Amino acid sequence: MSKQGKRDFRPNIHFTPEKNWNNDPNGLIYIDGIWHLYYQCNPNNVVWGPMHWGHAISKDLIHWEHLPIALYPDEIGTMYSGSMAYDENNTSGFAKYGEKPMVAVYTAHNMETGLEQQCIAYSLDQGKHFEKYYGNPVIKNPGTPDFRDPRVFWNDKKDCWSLVLASGDHAEFYASQDLKNWKKTGEFGVGVNKVPTVWECTDLIRAKTGNEFDGFKWILIVSMIHPGTEGRANIQYFVGDFDGDTFQCTEITDEPLWIDFGFDNYAGVTYGNYDRPVYLGWGVNPLYANFVPTGEYSGLMTLPRELSLCETDEGYRLKTKPFGIDEYRAGAFPIGNQKPLLTESFGLLVQGNFGRIALKNSRGEEVVIEVTVDSITVDRSKSGNLSYFEDVDPKLFKKEDLLVSTTKRYMRGNVNMEIIFDVSYLEIYADGGLETASVCVYPDAPYQVVSTDGDLEVKMYTIKNRDMLFWRFYKNDEKRDYRPKIHFSPEEGWMNDPNGMVYVDGVYHFFYQKYPYDTSWGPMHWGHATSRDLIHWEHQPIALYPDELGFIFSGSAVYDTQNSSEYGTNENPPIIAIYTSHHKDGLEQQSIAYSNDKGRHFEKSYLNPVIQKPGISDF
Repeated sequence: MSKQGKRDFRPNIHFTPEKNWNNDPNGLIYIDGIWHLYYQCNPNNVVWGPMHWGHAISKDLIHWEHLPIALYPDEIGTMYSGSMAYDENNTSGFAKYGEKPMVAVYTAHNMETGLEQQCIAYSLDQGKHFEKYYGNPVIKNPGTPDFRDPRVFWNDKKDCWSLVLASGDHAEFYASQDLKNWKKTGEFGVGVNKVPTVWECTDLIRAKTGNEFDGFKWILIVSMIHPGTEGRANIQYFVGDFDGDTFQCTEITDEPLWIDFGFDNYAGVTYGNYDRPVYLGWGVNPLYANFVPTGEYSGLMTLPRELSLCETDEGYRLKTKPFGIDEYRAGAFPIGNQKPLLTESFGLLVQGNFGRIALKNSRGEEVVIEVTVDSITVDRSKSGNLSYFEDVDPKLFKKEDLLVSTTKRYMRGNVNMEIIFDVSYLEIYADGGLETASVCVYPDAPYQVVSTDGDLEVKMYTIKNRDMLFWRFYKNDEKRDYRPKIHFSPEEGWMNDPNGMVYVDGVYHFFYQKYPYDTSWGPMHWGHATSRDLIHWEHQPIALYPDELGFIFSGSAVYDTQNSSEYGTNENPPIIAIYTSHHKDGLEQQSIAYSNDKGRHFEKSYLNPVIQKPGISDF
């Protein structure tokens, strides 16, 4: 498991979870000035486990506000990776009152059988709460053991939604008019891929080439773990064209093209609904991510990176450059060959022919970057704590293969390089981003000196950690002068009928009819509060939101101590909510939802409605 190191390794400007485990970035979407980051997380442990979708938002991709879990496991499976569609024209039909739905397209992974299928969920409140579609799965498994990680995008060529997903050792493409009904349109990879292994986290992007006669090309990105003699987890890319149905590779190479020659950049994908491709990757190698010495949390994201293509002597190659840090870079100043460090977060701008740059501390620990006319090497063999390698099955990789890495340069001669170091994470962008490396290091004491030698000129800029940016989407400053002291009242918005009152393990649960967005009656939700004496109440998040069956009208709740519903276990019995779904056309039917965490979060049953209307108007 993730171990407590000798000090705090949490970076300052790279995203990390508040606590516990995170891995792949999911559902990256930019809407109205807000960058949404959903991500694979296990909220109950610092190691990999049943996957949920965590959620954070930012205005600059550097400072993040953590939000509640967006997607929880359900009876179809745990929440594996996926992406987000911003359905501005309501092609899905999920919008009810002019909202613009955010539709998550994700893989449900059954932990018992391994079955992987594609599902959707939608949000009508700027991505804070999601309702799962009752018609899930929307793409059933065709008989493939590994069938996951859908990346959805609007297809201008066919005027429809398309997605690409990983299916065994290749990618498959699907199309839909409404995000609910999908048809397969093509495949790519068989006979082209030179690395025989399972594909993951595919992404398809359109990128600028810098050539006025050939202004754009398409890039297919694929993550893959290839243990054995090379022992790497890396991201391959293909350059080519997309005809609206499938991808064709036009840059045929003898060797695979890798996004990163470092060790710690995996499962990366790009943001949707933005005017150019901006990339985030999981910043830890999955081969040893369970064992890193970061203590209360495990996992981080790379810095955001803008992607483009550059024409080289060998053909078009991917370029990456850090996105959103210009304000730091503007303060760069020249340094000598032995520069003391007063911060653990800084950048270096390097120019010259050849040389060596080392970050060192007084314990003899160092991480080294060496540049020659035709290669770049990063060496972390003496960088600090390497004990996490000892916990990994040696059949997966050789330790020495993940300590030193060298890549050839596409631009020979003078080097132009940017190095960014952030407490325990190193990023290298060389030759305009044609060669990029991402590396975790865990020095027992902070690096204290930047040492340089050779024919290199180096400038340094410091990265100051500003206060986190926080804001609220909904705010009501109206003062309420008549609130009772010992009678229950909601924190804000409207309430009416008490619902689902149940007593569990010394706690009184009070669910109630609630409209959270106004102080008059509206589309009904179930609010939630808890108490130990029925006088003093603790307000909880909303328990049930409206969905395609209707508003959440009144009902009741039971504590299923015998687990007769089979929604929980005998050791952890579920709370079952039984409620009326009231459709806007007046149809009323009875539905159920279940909670496996003592009422904090409910999942609706895919069997809903469990009692259909018998032919009377009020039911």
